[in-house]
Amino acid sequence: MRPFHATYRQISLRSFASSPAAVTRVKSDAACSVSDGGVMWMEPIHVLGAGSVGLLMAASLRIAFPSYPIRLLLREHHRVSPGNDTPDILVNLIQNRRLRTVKVPSQIISASFSPKRKFRNVLLATKAYQAVGALESIQHCLELHPNSNATQIVLLCNGVMAVRDDISSHFPGLHPTNLHMALTTHGAYRELVTNEGSSENDSNYYESAAEESSSLMMDVVHAGTGQLDFPLELEAWVPLFDRAGLQASALSNEEMQTQLWCKLAANCLINPLSALHQCTNGEVVNTSEWEELLVRIPEEVANVARVQLGEEVDVQASKLRQFCEHVVASTKDNRSSMLQDFKAGRRTEIDALNGYVIRLGEQSGVSVEANRNLYERILALPRLEE
Repeated sequence: MRPFHATYRQISLRSFASSPAAVTRVKSDAACSVSDGGVMWMEPIHVLGAGSVGLLMAASLRIAFPSYPIRLLLREHHRVSPGNDTPDILVNLIQNRRLRTVKVPSQIISASFSPKRKFRNVLLATKAYQAVGALESIQHCLELHPNSNATQIVLLCNGVMAVRDDISSHFPGLHPTNLHMALTTHGAYRELVTNEGSSENDSNYYESAAEESSSLMMDVVHAGTGQLDFPLELEAWVPLFDRAGLQASALSNEEMQTQLWCKLAANCLINPLSALHQCTNGEVVNTSEWEELLVRIPEEVANVARVQLGEEVDVQASKLRQFCEHVVASTKDNRSSMLQDFKAGRRTEIDALNGYVIRLGEQSGVSVEANRNLYERILALPRLEE
């Protein structure tokens, strides 16, 4: 692997809201070379999914390493100007009341697009129910057969185990060694920040920057620092994302299995409650049903996990419960993806979360009534047509 180095310049841009914190624009340098504190890996990464998590990952990497070969894959409706299939995206990353703007290269996936070489690494960060369709849209860009040039697909979605199962069944030619599950507990949501400094929630805006009117601008709020976990076979990714401030680590198979079920329990508890009560993650602890569900949801998820894993990994309900409490505390200001989906009138990911637990519970004869109750209540919520 080649050594890696990048430097960057920061230029003051404008104040953000009423905060005195600096707003900076990160300019890209021409090349990455030499070494940088042990960061050795610099394979190109294509990010599929320009939601809050995808933008957080791409922007964080480009801020830390401005020349890193990372590219957002966008759909046709993101096109800003006719004929421009590779627009630069201006991503406004808001962290700790500080706004930093960075250019991230992108690629419009049109019917005529054909890459010169197959993609080597795809970080899939779409909604759970969009994952299969998103991969199908770039299937011609992927090398699915197990060889030295095979595309490594890394899933970074809510309900990642359900997503893994769906992708495996829809892409029988995809070898399991080329499909990886990753996890993040970073809290992030999309936010529109106007040039005047005021803000409003809008996940589908395409406002051009005043000084770069041909660019697409996307804003994301990093609302809670969490963890980014990769499987051990992706250990080379860890220094890169860790140096980008994303608290990355590589986990053994046993550790990853435990974290997968911990994350599922947290999503099954926090996301529905925040949507039902229309509150932030931190505010769910004030709801009347928090104490009861903090016991019941982890218990049901742990019981299902034991059936699925057998004696391979011992998943304890107490550990899942502690993880849920940790996520609530560390992302207390975050708006869960399910709350954002509900407010925007979009389909939620409930089928890949509580629905997944229900399906596994029914298959194995495990009681999952608390998950079923939350699942049915979310489905009963009024929703605008997509």
